[in-house]
Amino acid sequence: MHQKLERRWRWPVANGDIDGDGLDDGPPGTHRKLPIEVLGSGAPDAPVIARAQLGLDPAKMPLAARLSVLCHRCGYYDPPEFQALAKPLTKVKASVRIVGNEGSGGAQAPWIDVTEANVHLREVERAHGGFHGGMVTARFWIAIDPATRARLVGLPSTNRIEFRFNGTEGSSNGYRVLDVQLQDENGVDLNAVPIRQPGVGGRLARAHGLAVPPGVHHRRGR
Repeated sequence: MHQKLERRWRWPVANGDIDGDGLDDGPPGTHRKLPIEVLGSGAPDAPVIARAQLGLDPAKMPLAARLSVLCHRCGYYDPPEFQALAKPLTKVKASVRIVGNEGSGGAQAPWIDVTEANVHLREVERAHGGFHGGMVTARFWIAIDPATRARLVGLPSTNRIEFRFNGTEGSSNGYRVLDVQLQDENGVDLNAVPIRQPGVGGRLARAHGLAVPPGVHHRRGR
């Protein structure tokens, strides 16, 4: 299974590709591209990492209080398919870290597993079973502590956010991040660059209030 999915989701990388999805991202800091597809073979010894670059107005940097993420299928929703696994079962599907500016120690930023114990989940998702429950699209947020805030930078530099697909339970090949924001304590988006959505899963994005240009296409993922 691992080799089959790896072949399925590999495509050529374009020039200027920042987040590794094979599409040209243009000049740094000019937009944030959504969705972020974190897809791969599911091998636990070869996790897949995708990233976003978020731009902040230097005057608003002190207001950054949390990272907010809207994620599609960040959990496992079916029993493990042990017969499909050639490697150990992965119990936590997704992880995230706020790198910020790599030159300020961001390369050593800790990974945070996306579980109810580690992140703040909205009450509606929590009431439906959390990351492994009835709502396969969930919004969660992570508080920005002083050490993380010290790594953030203002435009024209951008802040790197990384997402990791840790491995499969036998059927999943990853997840999608439909939105990612650096917010103030009231939940106001502080990002100073517009959203661009090539190849977005339009139906999913529209259902959660994201603007989608006409003519977009949706690739299947689990």
